[in-house]
Amino acid sequence: MSVKLHGDVEQPCNLLAFWVLGFINNIGYVIMIAGAQEIAAGGVGLVYFFDIFPALFVKLSGPYWFQLVSYRQRTIMGAIWMLLSFLVVANGKHSLWLQLLGVAFSGLQSGMMEATFLAMSSFYASPVRCLTCWSSGTGLAGVGGYAWVAILHIWGGLSFQTTLELASVFPVLYLVVFLFLLDTSKLPPARTCNYMPIPDSSQDKDAVVAVVTAENTKDKLKNELEKGEESLVFDALTMEFKAKVKFIMTLGPYIVPLTTVYLAEYTMQTGVWSAIGFPVDSKEARASFYSSAGLAYQAGVFISRSSGVLFQATRPILYLMPALQVLLLVFFTFVAATHFWYNWGLLSLCFVAGLLGGAVYVNAFTLLSRETPSSHVELALSAASVGDTVGVMLADCAGLFLQGCLYSINHLPGATISVSC
Repeated sequence: MSVKLHGDVEQPCNLLAFWVLGFINNIGYVIMIAGAQEIAAGGVGLVYFFDIFPALFVKLSGPYWFQLVSYRQRTIMGAIWMLLSFLVVANGKHSLWLQLLGVAFSGLQSGMMEATFLAMSSFYASPVRCLTCWSSGTGLAGVGGYAWVAILHIWGGLSFQTTLELASVFPVLYLVVFLFLLDTSKLPPARTCNYMPIPDSSQDKDAVVAVVTAENTKDKLKNELEKGEESLVFDALTMEFKAKVKFIMTLGPYIVPLTTVYLAEYTMQTGVWSAIGFPVDSKEARASFYSSAGLAYQAGVFISRSSGVLFQATRPILYLMPALQVLLLVFFTFVAATHFWYNWGLLSLCFVAGLLGGAVYVNAFTLLSRETPSSHVELALSAASVGDTVGVMLADCAGLFLQGCLYSINHLPGATISVSC
């Protein structure tokens, strides 16, 4: 892998491709979440679990097998999983477990391909610009997914089944953009599409033999050595499992902020915001605030995820933003319990929550790409992507508890779990 200069100019077609791929990659996940009540009205938590747990599994395991499957093969597999997710959920309406299987396909696709495209950015001239375009696309997917369901199903009157079947166009576009818009010549062939092994010591490093299996990779290596850059392409299959684990454990400064900010913001969404309404005892009022808060949040996410080339957070700022998100969680919980500030002005802080969440996402990955040695960036970006998914999983549990507690305080029926507070 060549050393990247973060100021390098990237081809516009590649930047557009990363943006579109980010949008399409996440829109299936959002559509499933937006239609969770259509899939399992009495068990929305099940839909969240079957969408998130497969993504967590593939992100945790991916760094240890991704090198065996080329980027092209993974993209084709992801498109197939996305198509299956829409068709299985759409045609399994008489079987909850069949629909949940379809939701699981969506989770597998979004999880594997997020890790894949984050890692893929390391092969392009400007990883920061590619990461920013990817992040911006994923940010807009939050709005796009809800809009797809609202426009076609809620306002347009189409059945949820038809809404999902029409979404089958997205996996087709996924492949078209990857195969015909993105410059995939920058990606290594299947046998060399691997992560760079991290030698356990300087002695091990000296003993490693470079394995180059493609002529273009030889040329890149030769050019880098002529420039005096230290860059060797190693065979990732020779890297020991414990060496990968050892390296991934060093990514805590990037993973922990991601986990923390997602834990806080998704706890707000799944637990706290559902217990706010004007008046709170009106189910319709609570639903209205929840949907409005979600829209304000998604708008903030899109704006901040698009800011990667305009602002690069330092580590202290990266750590400060999750702390502020936790303070917002505490604030909204206090508001839901006491009603001390109880009006639509709260939406401004929902927007701020989106800004913080999106900013941590894009800045964690762009900072990682800047601070990590070039030979390690591919593995690092893929492995660090687990942070947001872990945060969402933890938030599902915390959100259920907080919702039950706040429903109890406000004497509201209908909490998923009963908690006395």
